[in-house]
Amino acid sequence: MAGTRQDISNKFRMLTRTLDTTIMSDDAVNEYITAALYELAQILRLNELDVRFTWYTEPFKGTYKTDKTIPQTDPLYDFKNKYTTMDKPVYVGGYESYFTQSREEFYRLYPQLQTEGTVGTGDGVTTNFSGTIANKYIQKNTVVVTSINTNGFKILYLDSPSVNNNYEGQFYNIDTPENLVGSINYQTGVWSIPFAVAPGNTQPVTMMYASYSASKPNVILYHNNEFVVRPIPDKSYPITMSVYKRPDALANAGSTPDIEQWAEFIAYSAARKRLQDTADAETLEMILPEYNRQKRIVQRSTYILLGQERVPSIVTMRGIVTRPVPFNVFRGTP
Repeated sequence: MAGTRQDISNKFRMLTRTLDTTIMSDDAVNEYITAALYELAQILRLNELDVRFTWYTEPFKGTYKTDKTIPQTDPLYDFKNKYTTMDKPVYVGGYESYFTQSREEFYRLYPQLQTEGTVGTGDGVTTNFSGTIANKYIQKNTVVVTSINTNGFKILYLDSPSVNNNYEGQFYNIDTPENLVGSINYQTGVWSIPFAVAPGNTQPVTMMYASYSASKPNVILYHNNEFVVRPIPDKSYPITMSVYKRPDALANAGSTPDIEQWAEFIAYSAARKRLQDTADAETLEMILPEYNRQKRIVQRSTYILLGQERVPSIVTMRGIVTRPVPFNVFRGTP
């Protein structure tokens, strides 16, 4: 069969005996085809879907979101829906680096140790406080300013980094996080904050924060749809990894899969899903042998390439440091 979405749809209808659109609409057929297409990337680790992926760090920025809140032009935009798994090794500026999904493991290597000190004393009247942190290069989202107000209740402000400036941030009251006040410069340590209620007389105003020394990253964490790198970079570095991408969606009737050879398998996979949903065990049993044959055909080129690789030995692995790096970026099995 040819490889367009329309061809796949026609084959699907024949296999599931839904030739009449009154029995099953085209939109419903396309949903099964899309589900089968994405499943192809999940159950078959095909060499054709293994691509090289590169993104870049920013100076003095240690955490990188990968969801849909970042600009669509960002390579990390919607990362979890574009790519299914990631393979080691990961390279930073051409050098192999350590990758983990374990927060415990990551922060054991780079703990967020906080410095604590008194930055002022309340008099029951003054609400504006300011100063300069002795240690330069302050980690974002680690600054805590606290005291006790004139009514005996807590004062607790946290920092909120600017989305438009890597150097700047503001503060917010833990009880009213939507109201940003004051300022902090993460590079110079200069800060100011106007409390809503004055700290009580003789009550210390305490600040806690984590500082860092910027340099080339060598450890990368992926957790909760975010990449975290340490050390925090002093400039932009390319981070290169091998990822398995999801196949491109078949947007219209004339669209073809990344590899046209996949069309037959996609049709059988979609039909298998439909027959399972309708509990048509007899027809399902009839198509399973051909489904499995098409699956082997799709996997053949990957198996041939894997068969040509040399089995690692003590000699070929000499000098390589092995680490427990998970294969699946998204918390699947290694």
